[in-house]
Amino acid sequence: AGQASGNDLARIDIVGLSRLGKLIFRRIETIQDYVSDCPAIALLIEGRKSVSVEPAMRQDMAPGQLLLVPSGIPLSVVNVPDAHTGRYCALVLEFDPDLIQRFIAAYPEIRDIAAAPQTGGTVLIATPDNAVMASMLGAMEMICPAKSPAPSAPETRHGPDRVLLRHRLMEVLLLLHQNRQASPLLLPIAHADMLERLRGLFRLAPARAWTKPDVAAILGTSPSGLDRQLRQNETNFREVLETERMA
Repeated sequence: AGQASGNDLARIDIVGLSRLGKLIFRRIETIQDYVSDCPAIALLIEGRKSVSVEPAMRQDMAPGQLLLVPSGIPLSVVNVPDAHTGRYCALVLEFDPDLIQRFIAAYPEIRDIAAAPQTGGTVLIATPDNAVMASMLGAMEMICPAKSPAPSAPETRHGPDRVLLRHRLMEVLLLLHQNRQASPLLLPIAHADMLERLRGLFRLAPARAWTKPDVAAILGTSPSGLDRQLRQNETNFREVLETERMA
């Protein structure tokens, strides 16, 4: 991927745990309403990036910073190549949704994090400290060792130890949580149905004063659309919230 003449994506897939990709752009890329099906961390290596959930809430990032990509939330992204090298480059570490659920189950206190009530207010760009960077690069090194050729298949018999990799990926999440930067990665997964996503969101912060417009924005729908889908499940916003709080 590093020698690509145009835009390229090289991805290594560790099934059930993580995917590691390398993005290279040689021209400005504008992506509207991009929705990821799993949480991800993008480490910007070269060039510039801006991202927004709403047009008036653009966030800009520089090389060395992280973009925390939530699942299920439409994002507008602009990738700009470096003015001197003419190249944009980023490493993308994706987390399988099942790993996120395992993480929350393993650390029940994580459910009490202050999940952002509005996507427009969600901080998606973070400057990692040394511990986060070392842990994340360690996970990437386990997925794709620097001295070995990139595998053409998702996994080989010489692939990473899945147990050790799982712990390393959870370490990344724990360190981000310690720095109060993990919230975007812990939002409900995109491919769950609306009721399960709503329940998962409430479990993240059951004591928060949730409002229907805020929740609808996070889940990528409108208040009326949320009501309609909940009626199809023979329930309503208040009932789901109270049930999760009691649980």
